[in-house]
Amino acid sequence: MTDETKHSIDDNEMANLSFFGQVYNRFIIEDSYRNQLLNHLEQDSVPHYGFVFNDNHRINENIKHLDSGSYAHVYRLFEPNKMLKFEHKNHIRNPVIIKMIPLLAEELLQRLTDFHRISSYNDVHNECIIQRTLSQLNGRYQHSDGRIYMCTTFPRLFRSTLIRGPLGSCFDVQTNNNDDDDNVDDNEEGLPFMNNVSDEFNLTDQIPQEYMMLVMEDCGLPITDCLQQIKPLACVSIVKQLIIGLMIAETVFQFEHRDLHGGNVLVQTTNKTMIHYIMRNRTFSLPSYGCMIKIIDTTFSRIRIGQTVYHKQLSYLFTSDNLSSSKSEQDRTYERMNQLVTSNDQHWKQYHPQTNVIWIEYIIGKILRLLTPVDGQLAVESNSNNVKSRTATTNHVIRLLTNYTKLTDNCSSATELFDKIVAVANRNNDDLCRIRFH
Repeated sequence: MTDETKHSIDDNEMANLSFFGQVYNRFIIEDSYRNQLLNHLEQDSVPHYGFVFNDNHRINENIKHLDSGSYAHVYRLFEPNKMLKFEHKNHIRNPVIIKMIPLLAEELLQRLTDFHRISSYNDVHNECIIQRTLSQLNGRYQHSDGRIYMCTTFPRLFRSTLIRGPLGSCFDVQTNNNDDDDNVDDNEEGLPFMNNVSDEFNLTDQIPQEYMMLVMEDCGLPITDCLQQIKPLACVSIVKQLIIGLMIAETVFQFEHRDLHGGNVLVQTTNKTMIHYIMRNRTFSLPSYGCMIKIIDTTFSRIRIGQTVYHKQLSYLFTSDNLSSSKSEQDRTYERMNQLVTSNDQHWKQYHPQTNVIWIEYIIGKILRLLTPVDGQLAVESNSNNVKSRTATTNHVIRLLTNYTKLTDNCSSATELFDKIVAVANRNNDDLCRIRFH
């Protein structure tokens, strides 16, 4: 890859830049992490938006803004075959999710302290590697230890491409707002999103903003949006799916998610009665009760591939400027994670699988608060046989999940939590959503 092909803009455009514009652009093209990202993506150049999308009159009907987090906008694309110009696009027949992440050079991020809430090329390079690696677990993944692993807990990544803007009008969040935005749980939102960094320096007409575009499978709705419609037995399956997925990722990649709030656990309906997994060549399955989960958003995640560790330094999240005064349950979970990682001069690069347990406990707590009546007492059984059966099942689920919460207290990883749950189920001969080994 030559230096010329790595440029954000061509020589003719460069000649028309102001002095500050040339300096800004130089930071971008000399960012070593940007070059690493392009090499990882096997890109010889950064294509313009128009070379990636068919920006015709139908695209506005086929794309919908879903959410905006601290670092990215997320959209659903209903007809990817018609809207995307990718090779092999015919393999993507169902609706997909597009995540757009604006980028800034590492050195500029270090100098501009107001831009913590935007991704560097290094951050996105790590996220792409983590997403692509976890995506492989959907098939029979052979680890370096020679054994096979498989889980469907992480989304399939179809495409990752570095592109340059400006983006088409279909990506204008103001004209594609989700109708349900007013119902979003405030505790699940990130800080304000910086859409276009060059706007801040009045360079929009001079230097195109670069974006990382991730195209992945549509994984359903955030658990926070659909929890009230999920039946109690499905809640148990969801918790176990979460634990199993994290356990397999821990075992294969020393994976920590580090940001597993309700918006990052998606739920979709499934016709599959059982969900199948492989752990160290051993196959086992779990009743789905009509629900399958996916864990998304590895922005804060940590993973080890071979001898290389990919992670994001998260210390800045815990400054007084970023900590909320409301102390929500989510904020307290972040603080617990920070105390665990930073105690005894530990570092975010190191492996702390107990962070997965902390977030599992957080998700279980959300489910329990929905299932448990306001007075905290178990429901009283009715004389009606149908109501009595439903009430007994709900009470059983509440007791079971409460016990799981107690088990998390002394667990150092999702793997250890899984082993304890299986042991307790065997000891009590509890068949409720039992994990079945083959």
